[in-house]
Amino acid sequence: MREEMHPVDQYEAFDALAKQGKEIADIAARFGTTETIVRKRLALARVSPILLQQFRDEDMTFAQLSAFTVSDDHERQVTIWNSLASWNRDPHSIRRALTEEMIPATDKRVQFIGGLEAYEEAGGQVQRELFDERNAGYAMDVALVERLVAEKLETAAATVRAEGWKWVESSATALRVIMR
Repeated sequence: MREEMHPVDQYEAFDALAKQGKEIADIAARFGTTETIVRKRLALARVSPILLQQFRDEDMTFAQLSAFTVSDDHERQVTIWNSLASWNRDPHSIRRALTEEMIPATDKRVQFIGGLEAYEEAGGQVQRELFDERNAGYAMDVALVERLVAEKLETAAATVRAEGWKWVESSATALRVIMR
């Protein structure tokens, strides 16, 4: 009978092969697993070694560990883990704490400017989490998102001004028009 490798052991084995230049498909074939599993295990490179050891010691679940892949900042990951109450260490809480300075793709501002594609075209950096089934991602530059929203609102305001309105003011919270 064959016992599965521990996920951290898989990560270390996959990572060693990836560093040798092996393709993900080759690694998957060698270990008799899927390319998705290989990608998910390789994503654990983003997680602090301290947290990997916590998982190895069974002090956290794989879902909790996976939530940390949304950030590359190992120090912040450990700080978040230690600051969350033991009853509040669910994956959603971890992810929310790590992404509080990012804007999710589902945010209305991101949708208003045309989605993450428009944000990326403007030079914005997107952080995507492999364990997110929707793979929606996060806009990393809040100032750029705000600037793009302001530009799009100003374009709309200019269109209204061209119609002859005396005063048009645009802001991220409202578009006001005073009648002629």
